[in-house]
Amino acid sequence: MPSFGYLYLSSNCPYTLPRGEKERKSNSPVQASLDFRSQVVRKIDLSNFKTADHRILRDINEVIVLNIIRERQPIPRVSIAEITGLEEGTVSRIIHRFLRQGLVYESGVGASTPAGGRKPRFVHINPSKRCAIGIDVGPIETLLALSDLNGHLHRVKRIPNSRNPVQLLDTVAEQTL
Repeated sequence: MPSFGYLYLSSNCPYTLPRGEKERKSNSPVQASLDFRSQVVRKIDLSNFKTADHRILRDINEVIVLNIIRERQPIPRVSIAEITGLEEGTVSRIIHRFLRQGLVYESGVGASTPAGGRKPRFVHINPSKRCAIGIDVGPIETLLALSDLNGHLHRVKRIPNSRNPVQLLDTVAEQTL
């Protein structure tokens, strides 16, 4: 079964390459990451940009916290704050929003610290609340994958590619809906 990674992209800020620079492409994931690190920093198109407001920053922090929980669960809130550098109150507000949405749940109680205080409760991802769809368009076939929030694959479907890109997109849309 193929493995799928996690990728979070944001296109809120259009950019242009520096004059004379060309986008580098590589077939090797290792070479592609090396090429990415050696590229010149991309220049923001100052005629078309958007600055980050508190909602964008909150969304970024939520994605970071959700990924920390997913990768290190079960994990107490205080550990999330230590790892991310966010204030404990900020982490608690994010976790509270996740609890209301059903994205996470708390269970288990850890030992309190030698200094005393509350015993930590452990946060877990609720894998059945949401799902993720992965689409990998290859040269010969397209793979569609459905997984839970813990990354466990539930379904993988292979679709032979069409020479007509519009037809391929229509087929992918039909198969994912």
